[in-house]
Amino acid sequence: MLHRLQAAARVCILLGPLAVAACTSPIDALTGPSADELASRAFASLASSRVTHLSGSFINAGRHFSLDCTVSRGGDAHGAVQVDDRAYELLVSGGQTYVRGQQFWSGYGDPGVARLYGDSWVALQANGVSTLGGPAGPCAVARALPDRPLQMKREGEARIAGKPAVELSDSSGRLYVSNDGQPRLLRMVSGRGYRTPDGSSDLRLDFDYPTQFKVAAPGTFIKPSDPQSFPAHYLAEGVKIGKCDASGCALTASVRNLAGPPAGQSTATLKLRGGDNSELGSCTVNVPAIAFQQAQDVSCTVSGGAWAAFYNSSQNRQYFARVTIQNPPYDS
Repeated sequence: MLHRLQAAARVCILLGPLAVAACTSPIDALTGPSADELASRAFASLASSRVTHLSGSFINAGRHFSLDCTVSRGGDAHGAVQVDDRAYELLVSGGQTYVRGQQFWSGYGDPGVARLYGDSWVALQANGVSTLGGPAGPCAVARALPDRPLQMKREGEARIAGKPAVELSDSSGRLYVSNDGQPRLLRMVSGRGYRTPDGSSDLRLDFDYPTQFKVAAPGTFIKPSDPQSFPAHYLAEGVKIGKCDASGCALTASVRNLAGPPAGQSTATLKLRGGDNSELGSCTVNVPAIAFQQAQDVSCTVSGGAWAAFYNSSQNRQYFARVTIQNPPYDS
């Protein structure tokens, strides 16, 4: 028996710093790992896991976060996040962060931004939204958990999501570690006053470890620095009056697109007014899809009683035309 224990000790010494995660010490063989060792192995497993799914809540910088995220060791992530009362979807792929959620954008800057972005994916600029923090934003909160000294003690057995677990505790809070031969962190509940190095507190997080996780950048998204990625924004560059008689007056507007593809049906309303600014009638025409920085003419004819009465009764027939563009979602 002594010979076997000495052999095991030599193996662990050879492994050096990896011994905690890679072998069982002679003491473990007799008494089982200590509470600190269980916690250390669970945190080591968390750090080395290829994929981690976490759900729960925490507070950071006075904001209340709730989340349900899957994160890869390489930094890719996908999940649902709520900051206070604003919910959004978060996606990180290839180091680029994308956000989708009109509620989220309504808390930043001009309300028109939220209306413009709507439910489109938006590629964030570096440090563009301070609430998100690092590359995986709130979904990366687990990265800061192991950075603290451990002085754990066993509190007993538990079950987390149907899995047997050991409850451990110290002044920082409680950990629930799987008790099935491979210690893994299943739940963390932080104690009163405890803060992670990034300032998070009041953590209650559940963990599991999917075997597969694939995420890719959205097929279409808004990039704030690229006007072509925004919804079409049409601008009238001028209006021309064509043939006019008592039956109607033909009007043509030149329309240019300052952005990308349309997000809805834009319209051009062409109006006629008399020299005294009286209304003589109007007509509306749909604006077709126009390429970025290209212009196209749209036409319609103003007719009706006001125009006919003006045309038939006026001596000098002084009148002019104006055009108004309705651009969804800019004017919604």
